[in-house]
Amino acid sequence: MHTDLIHKLEAYDNNKTKLSKSKMLYLANLPIYLNSRHKNDENNNSWTPICSDLLKNIKNYSKYISFLIDNGFFEKHKSNYSSDRNQCNKYRIHSKYSKQVIQFQSVKAHSNFTRGINKSRIDRESIANKSCKHLTKWLIAEKFTINYNEAAEYLKTKYAGTNNLKKRNNRIVSIDEIKNNIFTYSRNGRDNRLHSNLTRLAKDLRKFVKYDNEFLYSEDISNCQPYIVSNLINKIKDRVNNRGIKNNIDSYHNHIIDKYTPIMSDHFDQDECSKEIERFSNLMLNGSFYEDFSNYLYEDGIISLFYNDSASYTSNRKIYTFKNKRDASKAIFLKTLYSSKKSKENIINTFKMNFPYVYEIIQTFKTEDKSDFPIMIQNIEADCIIDYCTKILAKKYPKMPLFTIHDSILTTESYSDILNKEVKILLSQYFESEPNLKSEHWCPECLDVA
Repeated sequence: MHTDLIHKLEAYDNNKTKLSKSKMLYLANLPIYLNSRHKNDENNNSWTPICSDLLKNIKNYSKYISFLIDNGFFEKHKSNYSSDRNQCNKYRIHSKYSKQVIQFQSVKAHSNFTRGINKSRIDRESIANKSCKHLTKWLIAEKFTINYNEAAEYLKTKYAGTNNLKKRNNRIVSIDEIKNNIFTYSRNGRDNRLHSNLTRLAKDLRKFVKYDNEFLYSEDISNCQPYIVSNLINKIKDRVNNRGIKNNIDSYHNHIIDKYTPIMSDHFDQDECSKEIERFSNLMLNGSFYEDFSNYLYEDGIISLFYNDSASYTSNRKIYTFKNKRDASKAIFLKTLYSSKKSKENIINTFKMNFPYVYEIIQTFKTEDKSDFPIMIQNIEADCIIDYCTKILAKKYPKMPLFTIHDSILTTESYSDILNKEVKILLSQYFESEPNLKSEHWCPECLDVA
């Protein structure tokens, strides 16, 4: 695609107004680049929204997009752009080029253009630096290294064939960025999370990455978002029943409990409700919820099981497949958790039938905008991990490298024992209960065994 694009561009420049090669290549790369930012390997050539804020450094960018469409490099989705619905125009790589393995290309660009692109990046990073400098100070591109040859060979073997092309290309972007010291981060989304190359890195590439010549080590909260929901319900119930003593932490978690306690006071009158919440919470705390829920789903005929232990379910006439029934159960529960209050999907009914009181309480958290509830849960997660746990760790151990991947806290192997010990204490302080933790050493022999 790169060679064809350059040839077409040169021919175009001979006849009409000149178009910048660097700007054209920047635009042509956007669908691949933006897709790699999301851990979604489902579709090899999915439609990608490209919004105007990504194009503000390209004067008359519509001419560039028209060139890419007219010359068979881009396809444009038929749906119309709408600022009212917060929708951007969607594009994808033309089918002629969509089945190619991508390659990293370095291109010289005009200083004004690169200055504009860099300014956008610097602005995003500055916002993150203001709120979590204790984390961003460790995100030094030169300190991250990757065993590139082994990673590339692994991808070539593991993701051979056109059906695996998106998985392979997304991962190629990740390893190329680390190899070429392209490291970016931001914390300006509604979820309040810190996003970086680490949060975008596929799990199966972790064994190839080092920081300051050490492998990484992580502690993450198992089933984090369901655990937070369960914890919220319990704390509100205790507060309603005058059993909850508010801790002294000025946390977003406590603010949410304060907000919803008077609203939910009528939900906890019945003994059956309390017993159900206790059952739901125990399943979350001992880590067996998804296994139990998957059995309910199988009995109701919602998920199908296959000879190789894989599972699937159908929703809105689309089939979703998973490695096992636990993964299918998790996907359905999260869909239940974050669905619209008006949703009538049949896959939601199993949870509603087996946990009716919990279901109604969850509905109380939701507003007309179905994205508000998951954002609230993600904000609690970010407040706990970024603004509470890691800030305390950074003060107590100033020489310990610290990173986050949403519900995970990472450090280097030499600090693994400290992290393992301290995280349990800090999470117990924040939530007033101890969630299940999963420890992971990123060394190749550790991950291959796991």
